[in-house]
Amino acid sequence: MNSNLDPLQDPNANENGDAWYKIDPPNLPLLKCQLGEDAIEHIWELIDEAKAKEVEPLANQNLAGNIEKSLYLDDKDNYFFNTHLKNQVEEYVSQYSPLIQTSRNPFSTWRLYNLTLREFWVNFQNQMEFNPIHSHAGVLSFVIWLNIPTEYEDQEKIPFCASANTAAASDFNFVYTDIMGNIRPYTIKMGSDVENTMFVFPSLLNHQVYPFYLNDGKRISVSGNIYYDFSFDEEHRKGLESKM
Repeated sequence: MNSNLDPLQDPNANENGDAWYKIDPPNLPLLKCQLGEDAIEHIWELIDEAKAKEVEPLANQNLAGNIEKSLYLDDKDNYFFNTHLKNQVEEYVSQYSPLIQTSRNPFSTWRLYNLTLREFWVNFQNQMEFNPIHSHAGVLSFVIWLNIPTEYEDQEKIPFCASANTAAASDFNFVYTDIMGNIRPYTIKMGSDVENTMFVFPSLLNHQVYPFYLNDGKRISVSGNIYYDFSFDEEHRKGLESKM
């Protein structure tokens, strides 16, 4: 048996000599990051620029959200991605690539690890607006919660929530299939303590955002999709040319 398995107990402590181990089947983790001041200031600057321009098309028509306004962001020189995401997400792909779909370029023998940020947008969510269950394009996606005007404890006290056996008002959750084939949620309870927090997840992982109620504030979040970078660098280009 694999010696790297986690022991459940010291085999020497079991009088019959049996040794039990815990087996964790391969799976993909989620990443969580509490963003620092530099990242948050930069993102708010991008949002202010997008609001000042508000050019067509708005992002809404390409998104699942039942939300009044979503705007594309222009991260000049890829500052946010290169400074706050690139190293971490490329390490993630390097470590978990066997479990990520299309991690190998079908036209060569080398795996793809370099990543690039494409779609990048901000959502302005009002009360009763929501994001139905959906997934994204790309390899990895992320969401950054910037402003949350409600606390989940207060939302769950609303009468129609308080009487439910699964209060979900204002929740953000991921939906996945467990090892038994059952559909499970992984829920992030929303409140001010989640502000300035980024979650990174496989793009194909289904997720949803429930509406909040009885509050006129705006819930503001930023999302993006990260893809494999199919542009050849000079080393790979020379390697391919040498085989022609």
